[in-house]
Amino acid sequence: MRHIIETGTDGATLCFFDPAALLADFDERMADDPVSAFEELQKEGRFWWDSTGGDGAYLFHFYVDADMPEEIRRHSHDPLEMARLAVPSGTIWACGASQDFSSPATSRPSRRGRVGRREIPALAALVLTLSVCPSLAAKGASSSAPFVAQQAQQAQAQKVTKYTLPPDSYKKARDLSRIRFAGTMIGFFYGLAVLWLILRWKLSAKYRTWAETAFSRRFLQAIVFAPPLILTIDILELPLAAAQNWILRTYGISVQGWGSWFWDWTKGEIISIIISTILVWILYAAIRKAPRRWWFYFWVAALPIGLLVFFLNPLIIDPLFHKFEPLAKKDAPLTASLEAIVQRAGENIPPERMFWMGAAEKTTALNAYVTGFGASKRIVVWDTTIAKMNTPQIVFVGGHEMGHYALRHIPKGLAFGAAFLFVFFYLGFRSIGSVLARWGGNWGVHGVDDWASLPALVLLLSVFFALALPVFNAYSRHYEHQADQYALEVTHGLTPDSGQAGAQTFQILGEVNLSDPEPNPVAVFLYYDHPAIPDRIQFCLTYDPWSKGQPPEFVK
Repeated sequence: MRHIIETGTDGATLCFFDPAALLADFDERMADDPVSAFEELQKEGRFWWDSTGGDGAYLFHFYVDADMPEEIRRHSHDPLEMARLAVPSGTIWACGASQDFSSPATSRPSRRGRVGRREIPALAALVLTLSVCPSLAAKGASSSAPFVAQQAQQAQAQKVTKYTLPPDSYKKARDLSRIRFAGTMIGFFYGLAVLWLILRWKLSAKYRTWAETAFSRRFLQAIVFAPPLILTIDILELPLAAAQNWILRTYGISVQGWGSWFWDWTKGEIISIIISTILVWILYAAIRKAPRRWWFYFWVAALPIGLLVFFLNPLIIDPLFHKFEPLAKKDAPLTASLEAIVQRAGENIPPERMFWMGAAEKTTALNAYVTGFGASKRIVVWDTTIAKMNTPQIVFVGGHEMGHYALRHIPKGLAFGAAFLFVFFYLGFRSIGSVLARWGGNWGVHGVDDWASLPALVLLLSVFFALALPVFNAYSRHYEHQADQYALEVTHGLTPDSGQAGAQTFQILGEVNLSDPEPNPVAVFLYYDHPAIPDRIQFCLTYDPWSKGQPPEFVK
């Protein structure tokens, strides 16, 4: 509901939002001190009022889906000073609709509505007692009334009927898709060649000799052996990684400078070396202790380590590569909108676990995701996503990610991966002996329990994984499709036309990421871990059990 008041002979109107949608515990604050409650809105950059002329009229702005311009924010405590401010060119969300400004330096804010001083007490009463413009960000998952601002946003967004690209983007997307397909194939065989060369050049045997000469204790040998081996593999693969980044820069997806890119690569190497060294030590300890059961014991030991890394990743590893800030600090209304989705999904991710991530300095790609588990579980929204998408579209992405948690995709996926690792390690155990019996002498490898056998074992596991990759990806596409469906269901009633919001979301993702509008079915089968963008848009536009009187599958 919204409340519009005619304010004069010129037909100007004034529209109030419900401030409770813009400020947590607004009702309680209003009961204690109405003035300070509105001052809190001003501090958040969500409310501005100004005396607009000698007739005593007032102008009110509620900033809902965009931040208050900095020129206004600096003086939000002083309405009289704000009356003399210039408003920069751009679009500001005010009173439930957008207002475009293209003003010279001496101009004043556009007068969205006026009301005389004698009407202020009555209007204050309306603000206190009426829910004048219900919001998607209203507290509680049971609320189904959307933002008027969202309605205006979706009215402005181009209606999507299928995935389309302009001719120049279409050509880029098709070319990039072919490059990615070829690059993935080349990358796989290039990786195998690197491992074979390390064995052929007896580099792993040389590192083994260094380690065993330097120390007698196996753990210290692992510290000497594993880091140079891992670094050698990754340096040999560095040209391919650099080529991939060059392609992304050429197509405008990466904007990261080469110095920054190499520093990220270096940090990734340090993390990889630390984790891999521990795993290599455990692996060869198991091989020496149980020559016929090492594959099982290593599998048992590797699982909790993997879970620990998954838990610590958002707390320790991710902040090494990107800047994170509380989402409420950057976009309080979006935080409230996502909180409503979280509550409706029955999950426990409070606002203090919702984060803004600075991705724009490295990429133009869009993303929002849920990561971690237990105390590390959180929602992360990239700044590029906030810049390119409106609130309903971001909320749809949040609903998709919540679907992974609500449908228990993460524990199911971990169990699925653990089962495949069990099979891979067993196959590695069954095949490594015969491989070393045939070629181990040429490589300087003395046996399975020799540190130098590691590249051979990794090569075998890489082949097994490549053969199973279509199964992994089919499994992943199924879960991603379920998460899309969940997003449509959980946002239904909270977002006007959730299907169109979802279609618009994928259209924007496709445009920015240059997703192929006509993907090769072979590429989809082999390498797509998400459904193709055209298929996702079509599903969003056609999934509508409510119009058929049918209950949704996941969100009752």
